[in-house]
Amino acid sequence: MKKRNLLQRAIIIGIVTLVGIYIVIGPHGRRPHAQDFKWSGIKANLQNNIRLGLDLKGGSHLVMRVKVEEYLKRLTEDNAVAAQNAVKEAGIDVKEAHAETSSGNYRVLMTLGDAAKVKAMKAARRAGKSIRTIAREFEVGIGTAQRLT
Repeated sequence: MKKRNLLQRAIIIGIVTLVGIYIVIGPHGRRPHAQDFKWSGIKANLQNNIRLGLDLKGGSHLVMRVKVEEYLKRLTEDNAVAAQNAVKEAGIDVKEAHAETSSGNYRVLMTLGDAAKVKAMKAARRAGKSIRTIAREFEVGIGTAQRLT
């Protein structure tokens, strides 16, 4: 009894396999010819029967658009605000600070109320004075004296 059941299963599996192969490599929409079961006919039928998606035809194409001008403009404006805050924390009077973003140039412009103070600090540093001495003379923090000189 078990052998007969096994034989029935093998016959069913064989029939299903042959039908599946015919569906894949057989011609669709017409009666098969002897030419359809030669290698060139099988290749032609496979091309007609199986539709490959874009991922199997050679990948997909992804385009990422970045608005560089807007990004650089926003970055420059943020840097202008940060620079103005840093200079104010250093105890230096800032009259005006703004970002200039014209014709592909991106820069931060600041007008200091007492530019002579910064120049004097840089000159003192070039003369060999220590950062601590400069900070004490100009009444700024040591970190500020380091950044400005």
